[in-house]
Amino acid sequence: MLPAENQAQVQNRSPQRPYNPLVKQQQPVKPATQVVETAKEAVNIPVMEASSVFNVQRLQDRIADITLPSKGILYQDKMPNGIMKIRAMTVKDKKLIAGFRGDGTSLIEMLISRMSVECKVLPEDMLLQDRVFILLQLRAHSYGDRLAFKMTCPSCKNEFDKEISISKDFDIKYLPEDTCEPYDLELSNGIKFALKFLRAKDEKDIINYAGSKKAKTENGDPAYTYRILKHIDSINGIKVSQGNQIEALKLIESLEVADEKELDKAILAKDFGTDFAIELQCPACPRQFKGEIPWIEDFFRNL
Repeated sequence: MLPAENQAQVQNRSPQRPYNPLVKQQQPVKPATQVVETAKEAVNIPVMEASSVFNVQRLQDRIADITLPSKGILYQDKMPNGIMKIRAMTVKDKKLIAGFRGDGTSLIEMLISRMSVECKVLPEDMLLQDRVFILLQLRAHSYGDRLAFKMTCPSCKNEFDKEISISKDFDIKYLPEDTCEPYDLELSNGIKFALKFLRAKDEKDIINYAGSKKAKTENGDPAYTYRILKHIDSINGIKVSQGNQIEALKLIESLEVADEKELDKAILAKDFGTDFAIELQCPACPRQFKGEIPWIEDFFRNL
């Protein structure tokens, strides 16, 4: 838990709104010379061409093995031990990013599709915690391990520069070996839920729902209850589907806040992945505080 005076500096990490450092990516960019409309289109563009003019053969991709926070447990046999191979980015990759017209979620899918090597798990089927980890490791593998950013002291308001090591300074919580999905929760009111982890495709569904015509007729934030819905696999043994999701949303909204707190607690208990909170020392005053590393805007566009 962060100090109260530092809460304004960080995003809400409620299970309903888990920390998503990529939120600033969900903005369109000006097209470059080569405009890429979809992630699938970008994946099919070659990585490196040979040059007979300059006597350059096709360069070997620089490959690294990374172990995902999920350890591949929920991917069946598609990623044994959670080990994934990624390659370093090239100038062509950066060119494609600069010309990408899709939203942030599609951009991430394109990046993971292009940078992964012989990966059997589709980017849209990856757990959100794994996806964030992959992006961090891709940055470290392509540009180096150091990450620089600015922080503000909550006491004296001094802004200072900070640099960390991606490989050493982030705490990673790995998914326990006995994790299964869905997992059960019975509320105090007797309602039985089967809950699941969010995938990249769930996040895309939430974004699309929030921008839909139906959502615009709702009062409040439509994504709030819809995000809870995406965590739910079944209610009282009945599978949640497209056909009954309206009734499921009505049920969620009718829950008392104490019931929602039980849901939050159960979801948070299963949380894993990269912890962006680190211990900091202000150089201008004696204050030590814990703050979350701000995700740099245009993380891969302006490296």
